[in-house]
Amino acid sequence: SPTVTPRAMTAARPLSHDRRVRTGELLGALSEALDLSEGAAPGHSLRACAFAMRLADAMELSETQRESLFYAAMLKEAGSSATASAAARVTGTSDIDLKRDFGRLNPTDGLGAARFALRHMPAEAPTARARRLARLAARIDSPTQVLRSGRRERAAAIAHSLGLGRGVAEGIAGLDERWDGRGKPDGLRGSAIPVVSRVLTIADVAARSSTAGGQRAAVRALRRGRRHAFDPEIVDLLVRLGRLGLWRELSAPGVEERTIALEPGAALRLAEEDEIDAISFAFAGIVDAKAPFLQGHCSRVGEIAARMGAHLNLAAADVTDLRRAGWLHDIGKLAVPNTILDKAAPLDAAERAIVLRHPEESARILARLPAFGRIAEMAASHHERLDGTGYHRGLKADQINLGTRVLAVADSYEALTASRPQREAFSPDEALEAIQAASGSQLAPEAVEALRAVVAEDLRL
Repeated sequence: SPTVTPRAMTAARPLSHDRRVRTGELLGALSEALDLSEGAAPGHSLRACAFAMRLADAMELSETQRESLFYAAMLKEAGSSATASAAARVTGTSDIDLKRDFGRLNPTDGLGAARFALRHMPAEAPTARARRLARLAARIDSPTQVLRSGRRERAAAIAHSLGLGRGVAEGIAGLDERWDGRGKPDGLRGSAIPVVSRVLTIADVAARSSTAGGQRAAVRALRRGRRHAFDPEIVDLLVRLGRLGLWRELSAPGVEERTIALEPGAALRLAEEDEIDAISFAFAGIVDAKAPFLQGHCSRVGEIAARMGAHLNLAAADVTDLRRAGWLHDIGKLAVPNTILDKAAPLDAAERAIVLRHPEESARILARLPAFGRIAEMAASHHERLDGTGYHRGLKADQINLGTRVLAVADSYEALTASRPQREAFSPDEALEAIQAASGSQLAPEAVEALRAVVAEDLRL
């Protein structure tokens, strides 16, 4: 299949006024996909960011530290999709439910962690269960070990790749360190832990616990971890701020939108075209990391769709939107458990219903950005078909725009030429034959011809 080239990441393009987007606004919108993948309430990352920024104000952190804290809050879970498939395989249960319960663990409760691991072990024969228990006692294949494995390092690498500053990557990398030195990966102790990590860890617990059980539950969770997992001075500060009304402020409607306005910086930071591309491409990689068979899917769909658009002589802005739509069309799949995504057997009705919702989830996330309106529409409709047999809205030919028609064909081709749990990959010729068979009935003939031109070009190279 077509290879992904770096040109989309390096070409300098002017930013027109109606396509402007703030970096924080873009990251904040896409962070909701990470919330869904973690089983957290929608907007959790933004609420954690709000707590963190209020703490930063009270602590009089520097502008650089505040910027690091803001962007780290948006990207802190960017590496966890890579653990989803292993987590589902080890436990036999939904990776999303597993991560949700993991996020509620008291970090100082070793017995609670053991109970968590036992509760999320798969149903199996007694002998197999005994072997698993032995491995668990040896800290091998523990659900907690699987969930922690490399997730912060991956998220830090993504932040570094986006050029957001060293403090963002370091802050994310230190989120599993503990005040008492018993954390991961480096066993840092006390003030040796980056201040961004210390603040954000507490803000995350405050946001998660208060959403689930209110202010009292959050204060209890923070006090349990005081001096063990969390910086005691920051815990005490947050409790004092709570008495002054912080909890009411951050539980009021519209907190997510108000959080975006807290983005630090002496001047309004507008993402240039290259930065929008880089962030979109990074999130394509986050989606592609969720399952082994998805590796490279979104990035390749974006490239194929853009090349098809160029063949059709679409305007440069339309080609750019096609590329980004390809990268982000499946972002809603982060809300689909890997027990479903990785399943080789046919899906039952309930499982299929969950899968069929992913374009709707993609559109809902992307539609939060006015500049991504056309991208959201293409993502919403990439499984629609000309004869009305597609999903999730059952659109018909005259309701499906050209960009969406192109994206649908690019997505179909890439999926066919990649292995799936249920089948082996098609060759390019076999995939083209299958797509040609649907031309005119389900897939747009002009898009199919554009795909043929792109594939022929690759075969000549």
